[in-house]
Amino acid sequence: MKEQNLLKTTEKDRVGLVLSGGGSRGAYHIGVVQCLADKNIKIDAISGASIGALNGAFIAAENDLVIAAKRLREIWNTLINDSPSKLGINVTAFLALKLLNELTPALGGNLLREASNLFDLSSKDIGLLDQGYIDKLIAKYISAEKLRKGLPFYVSVYKSHGALNDLKSVALAALNLKNTPSSEFFHIQSIEQSKQRSMILASAALPLVFEAKNGFADGGMGSFIDSQGNTPAYPLIDREACSHIIVTHLDNGSIWDRYKYNSSSDVILLEIRPRESMNQEGWRDLISFNANSIRSWIEQGYEDTERCLKRIRDPIILRRIAQKARETKRQALENLDMEDYQIN
Repeated sequence: MKEQNLLKTTEKDRVGLVLSGGGSRGAYHIGVVQCLADKNIKIDAISGASIGALNGAFIAAENDLVIAAKRLREIWNTLINDSPSKLGINVTAFLALKLLNELTPALGGNLLREASNLFDLSSKDIGLLDQGYIDKLIAKYISAEKLRKGLPFYVSVYKSHGALNDLKSVALAALNLKNTPSSEFFHIQSIEQSKQRSMILASAALPLVFEAKNGFADGGMGSFIDSQGNTPAYPLIDREACSHIIVTHLDNGSIWDRYKYNSSSDVILLEIRPRESMNQEGWRDLISFNANSIRSWIEQGYEDTERCLKRIRDPIILRRIAQKARETKRQALENLDMEDYQIN
């Protein structure tokens, strides 16, 4: 049974949903969407990066959160039962990554060391790695017509300079030595229909795991230091003029700063962050589809969303009162000007 809309939104408001990247931890999004549906919260526009772009595509095409949550569960159950692992390691990339791993101690970080562990995984540990499989999944569940008529949908993509160079750039950014270039945002419905699926896949093209599509790769790599690409809020603020934006994180330690984006007093940014760590299998969390982990993340997404919505309900009401007071004051001043009052 649906509950009262906790955001207190009106028909004039526009609510956006940002789905951050984070590999198979994206199952968390299912719990988020299910909770929003149960709380009778309507979404008007969506943006996503990496796994958030894939989940976002399914949500946007359905145009109804209740149906979208059900569809996401079906799709993720398919991924659990029919793992799309057909990884073929490029020998050159493998040797290059191993070489970078040897340089890691000199850099003082463990990102590349963790990345090299990918090649020590058995095939049964590998999940979201075959883009052909994912492309077929998108084609099965999303028709071009449904996407065209669906919610405005944006994906974050990173201009690739080659998988190895991309990985090196992210490593430097992770060590706070040099940030990566910003990601770009594309409105999927504005792209030529034949290229829409490719652009969605491009957002999830992890370096050395997926092949970059159209020269673009995983949008989560853009401006890595401040998560500009991995948490694509900009298009919902700048292009969709959303009054409320729900931002979902797949890591409580995300350094995304809401105050950088909240330049307008009329935009209400609501963050949903995991209360507890989502880390269960380290690097495997990004690419494996462990049934127990996925069920746990779905449940965690629901609980965190419910908690966050209850916490922000009263501040939103107070902010609406303040906004209404400012508008009343503005109109009063305009009326004074129109009546041409003179003060002696």
